[in-house]
Amino acid sequence: MPRKGQIDKAARKNVECAACGIEFLVYLYRDKYKKTKQYFCSHDCYNEWQSGSNNPNWNGGLKVFKCENCGNLVERKKHEVKKYKNNYCSPECRIAGSKTLIKTNCKCCNKEIERPKRYAEKYQHLFCDRSCRSAWMCGENATSWNGGSKSLKYCSAWSDKEFKEELKERDGYQCLNPTCLLGDKKLVLHHIDYQKHNCNPNNLITVCDNCNIRANTKRAWHTAWYQAIMHRRYGHNYKEV
Repeated sequence: MPRKGQIDKAARKNVECAACGIEFLVYLYRDKYKKTKQYFCSHDCYNEWQSGSNNPNWNGGLKVFKCENCGNLVERKKHEVKKYKNNYCSPECRIAGSKTLIKTNCKCCNKEIERPKRYAEKYQHLFCDRSCRSAWMCGENATSWNGGSKSLKYCSAWSDKEFKEELKERDGYQCLNPTCLLGDKKLVLHHIDYQKHNCNPNNLITVCDNCNIRANTKRAWHTAWYQAIMHRRYGHNYKEV
């Protein structure tokens, strides 16, 4: 008999395997399944029991889907069905389905064309050739479209070298951007409101070439930034300030 406070290592109890139902003895001091009350006679039984709905990662089992090519109903795991946009029952059906052609119209010339089904599902606009694609991408359909400012012409004073030289002299032949990174190596005049035809001296500021390139991004912010600089330096009033 064990003393008070000691563990009786000989104590055992009769349990039943949760997978196969076989009864076997387990030592109480080594019982690590007290909370779950699920006992297994071997690792094979444990793996078999946990392979189905008893698994904590169980998500409902197989899902029935329809093959995109032949239309047959096939069972497959849910994560495999979600992985692909189009599901096929076999590699042969996948190859045949990728070659399936559908009729559509060219986005540019409206000519009827045939394209693979996967292209129609992947791309929003289809074209008959590269020339039509390039023609459609010009203008408002271009991703870099900013209202057609490139098509505007400069004012007549822009070609006057003396006019530009006077403005650079007004600004002290230096880049007026306080956050300039490269210094005053190459000075240019920047249109504050990005309107090429507006050559009012209040709308022109001397900056370096690097700052002029940086101003092509976040135009609203740079407009307010340079207007504030001109307002503090020369007292020019703008609607935005």
